[in-house]
Amino acid sequence: MGLPNQPAKPRPYFPHADAISSVFVPPAEFHEKSSNIGPVFDSEHFDIPIADYDALRHAAIYGTETSDKIPARLDDFDAPYLRPTLAKNERLRLTILWYYARHVLQDGALLQKLQNVVEMVKQFIGWDTAVVGLVDEAVYNRLATANMPVNIIPRREAMCAHTINQEGGTVFMVPSLLDDWRFENAPHATHAGMRSYAGTPLRLQVEDGEYVALGSLCVTSSTQQKPLTPDQKASLVRFGDIMVAEIVSSNKQARLKARQDMSNAVMALQSLANSDSPEAVTIEVVKRVYPNASVSIQSCYDNLVQVEGRPAFHIDEIKDMLWEDTNFIESAIQHQNFRHLSSTQTLRAVVARCGRSSQMLVVASSDFHHVFDDYDIWFVERCALALAEIIRERDLHAALAIKETFLRGITHQLRTPIHGVLASADLLAEELGRNSLARRSSLAEASNPGLSYIAAIRSSGRELMTTVNNVLKLNNWTDSSTKGLKTSIYDLSELQSDMLDDVFQMLPEEQLEAIALMYENKLTAEGTAIDTNMVLLKECVQSLVLNAIQACPAGAITVTISAIDSSNEGVIIDVVDTGKGICLEDQQRIFDAYEKVDQHTPGVGLGLTLARKIAQSLKGSLTLERSSIGQGSHFRLQFNTPLLACASATQQNDTMVQTTLPKTFCVVPDSNVPHMAERLAVHLEGKDLMKADQAAGSLLITDLSSVTVNVTPTLEEAAVIICILPSADFGKLSQISPTLRKKIVPVTGPFYETHLNNIMTEVTSVYEFLSQTSIPERQFTTLPLRTGYSSKEPVVHVCAEDTTTIIPQIPASGENGPSASQVGLHVKQPVSCALLVDDNDINLRILRMYCEKRHIPYLLARDGNEAITQYTAAISAHRSVDLVFMDLQMPNCDGLTACKKIRHIEKERNIANQSIMFIVTGQDSIKDRDSSFAAGVDNFLVKPVGLKLLDRELAKYFIAAGAA
Repeated sequence: MGLPNQPAKPRPYFPHADAISSVFVPPAEFHEKSSNIGPVFDSEHFDIPIADYDALRHAAIYGTETSDKIPARLDDFDAPYLRPTLAKNERLRLTILWYYARHVLQDGALLQKLQNVVEMVKQFIGWDTAVVGLVDEAVYNRLATANMPVNIIPRREAMCAHTINQEGGTVFMVPSLLDDWRFENAPHATHAGMRSYAGTPLRLQVEDGEYVALGSLCVTSSTQQKPLTPDQKASLVRFGDIMVAEIVSSNKQARLKARQDMSNAVMALQSLANSDSPEAVTIEVVKRVYPNASVSIQSCYDNLVQVEGRPAFHIDEIKDMLWEDTNFIESAIQHQNFRHLSSTQTLRAVVARCGRSSQMLVVASSDFHHVFDDYDIWFVERCALALAEIIRERDLHAALAIKETFLRGITHQLRTPIHGVLASADLLAEELGRNSLARRSSLAEASNPGLSYIAAIRSSGRELMTTVNNVLKLNNWTDSSTKGLKTSIYDLSELQSDMLDDVFQMLPEEQLEAIALMYENKLTAEGTAIDTNMVLLKECVQSLVLNAIQACPAGAITVTISAIDSSNEGVIIDVVDTGKGICLEDQQRIFDAYEKVDQHTPGVGLGLTLARKIAQSLKGSLTLERSSIGQGSHFRLQFNTPLLACASATQQNDTMVQTTLPKTFCVVPDSNVPHMAERLAVHLEGKDLMKADQAAGSLLITDLSSVTVNVTPTLEEAAVIICILPSADFGKLSQISPTLRKKIVPVTGPFYETHLNNIMTEVTSVYEFLSQTSIPERQFTTLPLRTGYSSKEPVVHVCAEDTTTIIPQIPASGENGPSASQVGLHVKQPVSCALLVDDNDINLRILRMYCEKRHIPYLLARDGNEAITQYTAAISAHRSVDLVFMDLQMPNCDGLTACKKIRHIEKERNIANQSIMFIVTGQDSIKDRDSSFAAGVDNFLVKPVGLKLLDRELAKYFIAAGAA
């Protein structure tokens, strides 16, 4: 009678590498194995598929699993012998078999262990032979045998093919094949001479608890044997379990090695981040791990994944990054199980999304026997993430390149016209005020009101330039922070002068006049330098000082540098002001971009943002230590970079007070400028002057009201009167008596070390002047008090009639300056000829007018090619070109290329006195600076460049002529 089939519902299975632990068995000798299938006894049915599993028919044919009795013959059984069927969970069984057994035949140690167990089984049971093997889709693959060839036979002819259909933990036994209607005509009885058989499935429990059979462990005999005892059956089952544990352990070790290879491949992929074709590199790396698989990277905009040999599948069919064509595999197992299964269409795939993009990394296999596991998921996912990161970096660099191109263009377009405005204002002011010794006195403005208009242009232009600079720096910060910063040993004693130079260029003079700036260097000789990026460190401190000045229009600012501790393991820079202060609720947002406590203050609220970003990029921190309304603020920079001794550290310029000066000073009480008076008093005490209560015979520190309104006998008794007042009020000093006026030294801020030294030089000069018998009328000027901001330059005293710039000493070689040898080439010579190069007509005209007013002969060029031509022609005519002003961004040939070419010509023609090259540009990036100095440039100036800055920078190399 026929029984209905009950097929199992298809479901995919994806194993985990660590599902089962292993058991160690000592190795033994094993037989050589043939790779051919044979012997084949039933060739007539060799290519007929094995039938599906039928639960009812199986129960009727095999009976209960614990019974050794022969069941009754079925009425419809008309075959010569009982042929095996597929297992009830055949696809799951084969999936597990293909996964765990794929490395068995290559594992010699495992085969030795199995051989050892087989020998023990034969001895323990006492029958003729013992065999352990795996039942594949079409064959029974003997792995180890005792007293039997190790070969491969068709599945339908193997008794073990019946065994795998039995329940796990049981023994399928046929004591007498010739007396059993099922097997009396079977090939293994009629041809191989088998008379008794007993076998147990090699069972393995998967994660959901279901058992599958990989194969069998059996014993056979050519003579009829008694049924196995219960102990023998239990031992046979136990031996089978030991063998399964060994197979699983072998697979686990192989997968661990594969996992290490995968990790190495991921590392190799990550190391190729700079590849021009990351997709191709990723495919190549993954292909090494899966040489027989198809690897692709595809954009799944339509949620479909394309694979070879079959229609695309939807991403919803993917489970935990794995996909399997379960129906196709099921059908192939049912209809093609008489042969080794093969296919040209994709059967399984690992699909990993590349980050958040629509791109997918797909590893697809058409091999029935290649089963992916969680290690494969990990590897493909890591490769996809690595690719996503590489692509993200590539796209980021592309975006940054576009952004940099845009910023370079907009920087040029913004800074160039501002440079034209401010430089023209400087030239106009110089022209209008050439007969006035005071730069901005009320008398000069009264006689020529145009000077006040120019001052307004300067002030507005500088404020606009500061805003533009901060916005550009913030927008450019992403690019700068992603690149390695170049560092060098920097002497922190130079920080004051390096920082103040730029601060004074950024702010209007009247905004600085009421500022008392104290700079305290508490570092010892054992640690005065750090390895850092000097440009960024200067910008960071500079931002804090500018912020303090804006918060402190009239008050004191103290910058203190000290070591973190006695071991010199770091440095602290404190910036303290006596300004407006910050209320508690605003202190959390002051470092955010475009945040301002007072919306009416200048700037756009980026100074502190940039300062913190710079500090972090230098592996430091910026914090607000304290702040309160009306009491000022305290910001702290801390860098955990070890302090180093600097053998070339220059001492602060500390011009000693002349011995002819009085030894005491006195401060007028209730001054209108207490912070500035206190700062000046501290400076005098540092010069060993003592503070006195009486003004008689002392230096007297006072303000404008004391000498114009509250004139007292005390003033007449003072040796010299230091009067602190705005430069706009200098004209009011003409209202006091000539006798008193002779003693007055008018001074204005900002008070910092070099400026205070200059004040003391002027005070000394006045004191010596008063000691003469005949005392002419003195003219008042602030010119000597603001000559040079660098503490590295000597104090210069300029008389009212003097129009000659004094040569300052050569500064030590620094990161962004020329070497001393380069400076020395021209330091004692005037400029004989300058080459002016700029593609902007206004800027070129400004440089030309500057040279004309300084009596400097010049040549003109509008791009790099013209510059090279002009330079070559001049050299060929034996005309020296001492100075080059070169723009950076120009058509046809840029400034860097032109500078390199000029340096090449100098070397080629063996020119001893090389030209001093100034880059004057609207670009202000670290990359531009480094590239310029690498090209042989001596100085790098960022537009807008004031005339006084040009005068001061040129004075480092040449004897400068006075303005016309």
